[in-house]
Amino acid sequence: MNDVQRWAGLTRVLEDGADVGTEAWTREVGSDQIRLTSVITRTDELEFEEEIEIILEPNWRPLQVNIDRESAEGTRRYVGRRVGSAWISQIVRESGPMRTATLEFDEETHVDYFTAHTNSVTMKRLQLSPETGTEISVVFIDPDTWTPSLVRQKYLRLADPTPFDINGFEATRAYQYQGASGVEYAVWTDDEDIILRYEDVFEIVERHSVL
Repeated sequence: MNDVQRWAGLTRVLEDGADVGTEAWTREVGSDQIRLTSVITRTDELEFEEEIEIILEPNWRPLQVNIDRESAEGTRRYVGRRVGSAWISQIVRESGPMRTATLEFDEETHVDYFTAHTNSVTMKRLQLSPETGTEISVVFIDPDTWTPSLVRQKYLRLADPTPFDINGFEATRAYQYQGASGVEYAVWTDDEDIILRYEDVFEIVERHSVL
């Protein structure tokens, strides 16, 4: 990628506000492609390590999502990609046959998974002005089974807060996210829509630009 801007960071993974792991991540934004990577390490009873790679067009529209997980149950891999007007998912386990699923995927469809990256991607794509919101169609990849489903989600950008500190980083934007089940979360980001705090789910520990 030419003229690439790079960021890297570390995010706490939370469950009901308690630490359950970390997400070490990178963001590479180029003129021809965007690449996001993460390593999620769960240290609770789930205890697994997961590598995530998300490939996007320059307008932040998803092209492909790759997930590799190692746990006591063995290894498994998810590959989802946009092919024409479809999102094709393949799930491969050490034991058992490969599963394939195909969902409709048009110009306005988003992708969501358990990583701070996908919410940030949606915010970058939507470019909401303060005090505006929208409902979107989303391919949601279940974090436990990796089964994809087409759902509706809502994003509302709130009035910009007076900038305030979250673990040494300045929060300048506030959002409200509503999932398919109706559950709502408050989310705060910086000017690049990098998530600094996702209520009871993610919280920034470290973030820096990479030359």
